[in-house]
Amino acid sequence: MLPDSIFELYLMTISNSIMYHYVDHKRLQCPFSTHYDYDQFMSEVNALLEGGHQFMTVTERFYSKCDEAIALTFDDGLKCHLKVAESLRSLNIAATFYPLSRPLIDKVTLNVHLIHLIVFRYGSKSLELLRKSCIEQDIDYHSLESRVKTSFQDIYRRYDDTYKVKLFKKICNFADMHLVINKLLTHICDSKGIPYSSESVYLIDDELRKISEMGHEIGSHGHSHTPVGMSSRTMQKIEVKVSCDHLSAIIGKPIKSYCFPYGTFETISKSIEPIFEQVGITNAVMSCDNQKALAHGHQLRYALSRVDCIDYDFSK
Repeated sequence: MLPDSIFELYLMTISNSIMYHYVDHKRLQCPFSTHYDYDQFMSEVNALLEGGHQFMTVTERFYSKCDEAIALTFDDGLKCHLKVAESLRSLNIAATFYPLSRPLIDKVTLNVHLIHLIVFRYGSKSLELLRKSCIEQDIDYHSLESRVKTSFQDIYRRYDDTYKVKLFKKICNFADMHLVINKLLTHICDSKGIPYSSESVYLIDDELRKISEMGHEIGSHGHSHTPVGMSSRTMQKIEVKVSCDHLSAIIGKPIKSYCFPYGTFETISKSIEPIFEQVGITNAVMSCDNQKALAHGHQLRYALSRVDCIDYDFSK
């Protein structure tokens, strides 16, 4: 049953969904990571429990009229999420996990996570490593930088990263040369001895199934973490349908919630909404405030806001 009014739904979804990615980083191994370690995460959850907050999955909250409920969400299907799921289950908290399907199918580590593995270890020096990798692989660095579309120049404006880290991320994520970037990133990982096998980065099928059986919601984060705002309609269909079909086959349940990769206004697309309806997706989350999306005609249920855990101290 849907809420009685759009205004009610708006109040329910504007700010009470929290986005997490990594929750296990050891600062000695990843000194430049701004993400949570496990103890920090659990401290936050316990503080919220002590404050009397109720927790629901994204889809439960979408259909509920409990506008005070909090939805905890975890993007990318990362290995550390199994421990998180087990801990939340012990506290009777159901959360929503958004894995990608390509790492499960092809057993590869995606560029976006190779970027993380490098940046978390080397910070601003990552850009220098990219330039060095270009020289060693006979690739023109400046041609890569020039390929970043104007619409993505400010995509990391809300983050505290240095200019060099932001430029490294923009080139690697949005130069639109996936195979070339993959060659450069894996070369950096190999030269620096950074482990990057898919099994060390992502959940496997059995772990994903186990999380679902704990009572958590499994949503879709797409197939290959491609920003649908820069994809053709054919690619949008592939990203949604392949992912939902594969994840559904693993857990034996339909996929109802979708998480936009990157999740900013620049990387989402209104044209994907009919595809959501075709495959049975009832709601989709962004990674930021949704006001711009709503002003441009996106359906509210396919542009739900979230707040990034690294932006706020919810324990206070």
